[in-house]
Amino acid sequence: PPPPSSGGASDLESRAVRPCSVCYTHMNASPTDATLSSDAVGWEWSPAPARDAGLPSGWIAALVVLSLALLVVAITLVAVVRRFEHEEALRQYRADAAWLQRALAFHLQRLERDLTHLATQPPSETTDPSAFAGALLRDTQAVTAWGWWAPQAVGPAVAAMDADRLTHPDNAAALDTLRAATQAFGRPSYVGPMRDGIGQPSSHGWLAVPASATDTSAVLVAARIDWPAVLAAVVPPWYAARYQVSVTQTGAPHMTDDGEGDGIRTVLDLPGAPLVLSVKPLDVPTPAVPRGLLLLALVLLLALGAAAWAMLRGMRARQQ
Repeated sequence: PPPPSSGGASDLESRAVRPCSVCYTHMNASPTDATLSSDAVGWEWSPAPARDAGLPSGWIAALVVLSLALLVVAITLVAVVRRFEHEEALRQYRADAAWLQRALAFHLQRLERDLTHLATQPPSETTDPSAFAGALLRDTQAVTAWGWWAPQAVGPAVAAMDADRLTHPDNAAALDTLRAATQAFGRPSYVGPMRDGIGQPSSHGWLAVPASATDTSAVLVAARIDWPAVLAAVVPPWYAARYQVSVTQTGAPHMTDDGEGDGIRTVLDLPGAPLVLSVKPLDVPTPAVPRGLLLLALVLLLALGAAAWAMLRGMRARQQ
């Protein structure tokens, strides 16, 4: 303040109405001024530097690596499950084919025993084998004709043999071989499939059984077997819904034993008849257990990824 003057009252009035320079400067400062004069208040103010709202580069890299690892694990799980399903389906496929082979062999052996029992009895047109026969001999579609086979014998079996002899010359030679082999070896023998009028294999063959393994002059009993009907009698409905089954000649093309192509080929142990059992899958269901485990693993991976993302977001919020 200026030194007191000798003006008296006028000096007091001028001192009362004049503001100080500091207050005047502060009152007339613009709101947009970023800095006050150091002469006025003795300090300076400047805006604080902006904070970095992003995540550290190390955490970003860790998140990328974790995402790639989850993707690799998911792809690996899918590949492993697909391979496991293929191997499991192939194993089940082969097991089902082996089961059908054993079931067919059982029914054919039962038919052989039934015919052997008939061969020990005197030939008669009134014999009814339903009291002791198995499923195949009772099935008139599987065994279309049976009877005693002798030079002067008559009956459905002999009539069917004569019809096959007249159909194709190879059938006559095959039937003569069947009779000679059965009498020579004293065991059940098969022949077929028979030829049709144009020389193509038909769907039926013959089985001959001796009455005794030691008496080669004994009367034979023969049965005409229709192979599709035999399979229809042996194969259960659940099996037929999953597989296509057929009996073909040995060496039929386009067959493999690896579960692919036209099916698994299993050679039937039938003396004199080069036949194979072919099993081809129609619609094998996919095992549910591997798919369920894969789904559970993917859910856990997604939960792990979500938990890692939530943890990083929490760290980001704490840094702000």
